[in-house]
Amino acid sequence: MIFVFGVLLVISFMREKDKILNKKVNFLVFLFLSFIGIMLGIIHQIYPYVPSMASVLEKYIK
Repeated sequence: MIFVFGVLLVISFMREKDKILNKKVNFLVFLFLSFIGIMLGIIHQIYPYVPSMASVLEKYIK
């Protein structure tokens, strides 16, 4: 699944590169969100039974 995300990431960058590279902020946000997505995918590959972010937030909000 992480490979699919990587391919979609490259495709989305190629399609929207003018918007992404137009401003430095857009590029930094794209890199930040891509890094978060890749790290979450790696964590899921290493330990697939980790609780989801929604369940962790639900536990702390209650």
